[in-house]
Amino acid sequence: MRFLKLCGLTMVAILLSLVIQIPTYLGITLFDENSVLKISVGLVAFLMIFSGLLFIRVKNFPNLPVNKNVTVRIIFGWTIIIFLLIIGIKLMLQFFGIHLTSANNDDLIQQIHSPNVWFMLLNLHLLGPILEEIVFRGILLEGLIRLYPNKKYIAIFLSSFLFAFAHTYTLSLILLDYFIFGMLYSTLYYKSRHLQNSVLAHISTNSLITVLSIIAGLLLK
Repeated sequence: MRFLKLCGLTMVAILLSLVIQIPTYLGITLFDENSVLKISVGLVAFLMIFSGLLFIRVKNFPNLPVNKNVTVRIIFGWTIIIFLLIIGIKLMLQFFGIHLTSANNDDLIQQIHSPNVWFMLLNLHLLGPILEEIVFRGILLEGLIRLYPNKKYIAIFLSSFLFAFAHTYTLSLILLDYFIFGMLYSTLYYKSRHLQNSVLAHISTNSLITVLSIIAGLLLK
């Protein structure tokens, strides 16, 4: 029975991971030359999906425990540590001829001069992290915690792996940085059961990656 519940929870998470791509699709494909309309349509789609996800979370997980919140200093500190760790891992892998890239930031750099760039910045650094954290921490991880109440490492590992898989849909080293970041977000959520902690860490890491990607792009020109 527990295995069936796990399969069901996994399928729901994967399905929702596709649903939360709708704002991105609409914001990029509609109104080719009008950034304001792109952002407006994307925001409307975001608000509708955001409301639906919160309803699913509250409906299925009533009486959420209120644990001690994690301080902003700890969130930023661990975010920077994990960020530097991933940079070190990528540099080591590059030494062996293995190059790992971030598709989201590659797309952003490629469209830096297009009308899509403002919506992509908003989506990558605010809308996307919020929706992803509700799905993978607020629904998936919360469900796993209740399914495996005495096995926190299983819950954190599975939610992080599915988070990484939903970004790549491959089983390769490309998963690695998403998985490590996912472990950070899942751990922050597990400790506090507050979504704002994992959301803040997610926004911070995406912002750091974007800044680093832009700097690297300028230096390599």
